[in-house]
Amino acid sequence: MLKKFPWDDGVLRDLTVLDPTRRAYLDYTKIVSLANKFSPMVNQEDLKDEFEEYQLLEDSQITLLDGEGKPIRVDHVWASILRMKTPMGEERFPNLKLTMTVPATQ
Repeated sequence: MLKKFPWDDGVLRDLTVLDPTRRAYLDYTKIVSLANKFSPMVNQEDLKDEFEEYQLLEDSQITLLDGEGKPIRVDHVWASILRMKTPMGEERFPNLKLTMTVPATQ
């Protein structure tokens, strides 16, 4: 099974962008690469701006542990991030949301 695993697949390498604990150390090119593959209609400049805003979030704004101190699943962490709103009540990361929401048909 390990012999057949696509280790050289660029998508797998780009998925490191999903780790919120490493957000300050990641380059925006990984999220742009994912957008090109799964959400080509996303404006890359807007996506880059949103990703940089996401990188600047304070650790206290991202819940990684539940009330018992256990790690929260990364998809739940991202759901929380993607629900964030601006002070005007608008989606804070609409282009990130489009990129992270991959249609089941692909």
